[in-house]
Amino acid sequence: MCPPLDSCGPEFPAHRPENSPPMLLPMSSRCASQTISRTVLLRSALGILLASQMLVSQVAAAQSTPVPEVEAAKPNATLSGFDQVRNVRELGDGRLLLVDGARLVVADLATKKSEERSLLLDGPEVRALVGLWRWVDDSLVTLDPVAGRMLVLDKTGAMARVVPIRGSVRSNVRAVVSPELAFGTLIQQRPPMAPNSATPPPRMPVPVVRLRLASASFDTAVQIMPAPAPRAPLMNPGGAYTVYASPVGILPVDAWAPLSDGTIMVLRAASYRVDLVGTDGTRASVGPVPYNAVPVTDDDRKRIMDDMRRSTELALRNNPRRTSISTINIEEPKTWPATHPPFRSDATPVVDPIDRVWLSVRCEKSARDTCFDVIDRDGQRLSRVRFPGRTAIVGFGAVSIYTVDLQKPDKPVIQRHALPSL
Repeated sequence: MCPPLDSCGPEFPAHRPENSPPMLLPMSSRCASQTISRTVLLRSALGILLASQMLVSQVAAAQSTPVPEVEAAKPNATLSGFDQVRNVRELGDGRLLLVDGARLVVADLATKKSEERSLLLDGPEVRALVGLWRWVDDSLVTLDPVAGRMLVLDKTGAMARVVPIRGSVRSNVRAVVSPELAFGTLIQQRPPMAPNSATPPPRMPVPVVRLRLASASFDTAVQIMPAPAPRAPLMNPGGAYTVYASPVGILPVDAWAPLSDGTIMVLRAASYRVDLVGTDGTRASVGPVPYNAVPVTDDDRKRIMDDMRRSTELALRNNPRRTSISTINIEEPKTWPATHPPFRSDATPVVDPIDRVWLSVRCEKSARDTCFDVIDRDGQRLSRVRFPGRTAIVGFGAVSIYTVDLQKPDKPVIQRHALPSL
């Protein structure tokens, strides 16, 4: 039997960056000796051409139809007084457990009160916490990725014990599915660059690794295409510090999210195709999801540059080199993409309790609002939900969805909405 011409060898095609050219395998001697009728070949080529034209016209028609947007319910409760809210979980008594930077906070929306949970740990200080996942029974777990450990919390959100993550990729873990299984991304070492290079480092695919916690063994589940690294900042002798901005958020960057059974959902930014990778190695592709390309505007470019200035100032605020810097220059990209990718690359997908992935996308009706495509575990888009302004989803409850108002990034406000019926 002849091997396929568009093949990725021993790996599934999703392991290859989507926009890379196909790898051509040499045909076996048996295949090479087969005689193919010119008439059959021409008919096959004509059939493929017609089918391709029909597919292109269908996709174009689908993408010219506006995607319906369901307006999210207005917040029924809010609470402020936090620094950097990343994750929210409802506790059994109705209160909320928050990951707020390096802190764990229990908050009550009814009384407008909050209290920080004590983290008395041996070893390094907690610099940042990531995620809140179900562990065993009513317990929860959060990650301290810098120290390579998991903090197990009881049903009230109090510290119960520390579980160290063993193995060489312990600091790369970004999601915990169960006491046996975790996932992360393995950043590969880039080729060395010349000092003060005028070009950014090459863009390289990144493996999403599956870590078995008991044995500390891991394997590559799938590869994704990350955001390109920007050109390295330049420090001039006169004290001028130049940062080369990258159009973060409007570049096509693959996204991924683990589901409750360990399946990985990969969302391909080049075409909005959905790949599903099972724990047993089975793989399936769905889509592409129809979408309309949204033009990049002057307001988009201004917002990106303003965010870059703000983040640079924040990063240098406590840097010892700050005293030697006289001026900070943010150099705008020489070229900008003409349109936005199908989904945002500066927002992490969020998974709700029934394994629906909420993916941040641009709203077609209003550039000031934030929309989320809701993708079910089969890779099908169920709906698009619109929230006012710049909004991030940080958690779900039984009948609620929790968001953060990003209008003032340094003063996040938690908002509770009724979960829409989809």
